[in-house]
Amino acid sequence: MKNRIVMFFFFLVATSGFAQPRVAVGYNYLAAGNWDRAIQTYNFARPELTNKQPLFIHGIELGADYLWINDKPMKHGMSVSYRYFRSAAANDNFDVVLNAHLVNIGYVVHNSVAARRKGFSVDVGVYAILGGIYRNVNGEPLRDDDTRIWAPGIGGELRPRVGYTIAEKEKYSITPFVQASYCPIYFSPRAEALLNQTMTLTGVKYTSIVNLEAGVCISFVRSE
Repeated sequence: MKNRIVMFFFFLVATSGFAQPRVAVGYNYLAAGNWDRAIQTYNFARPELTNKQPLFIHGIELGADYLWINDKPMKHGMSVSYRYFRSAAANDNFDVVLNAHLVNIGYVVHNSVAARRKGFSVDVGVYAILGGIYRNVNGEPLRDDDTRIWAPGIGGELRPRVGYTIAEKEKYSITPFVQASYCPIYFSPRAEALLNQTMTLTGVKYTSIVNLEAGVCISFVRSE
């Protein structure tokens, strides 16, 4: 997965002379039903824990887009982003940290509606999701012999975004935005083992993911 991400970034750099780059950062709110149920089952089965394991809820996302340059309000291009979520519970001699990493690679359409609603823009993207969940216990990665245990996953996602440009300079513009995303099936057959420490109790091999985000996008202006 890392090699594919590196190759994708090289592709963006190689085509940068024909595209308008954008970078974005935002706060993420996550709802993943089956992951939530697995963590809740884990907490219910361990009444001795003073501090329960939190759900994956709050996270951060970093993203980059390259929109092909044209003279029309509607543009399209490629996009990549990285999301991170953390769940940590500290108990006596038993500290557990869950880390969820999600990488999105996809295609985005950008429509500037400034002619009708000055400053507004709408983006719609279709993405593939590659990700993984990791578990650390007392500061050490969960391992089987010398092999680290993790839960890889894959899915697809639809993302609409609405932005409003508040500053437009000669070389860049700043656009706060709100975004929603929906993944109907994120397949991760090992997720139950990482979240609930079981393999068949909850049957969590996939989950739907709903994500809400608020953030800021910086677009760098490039001439044709």
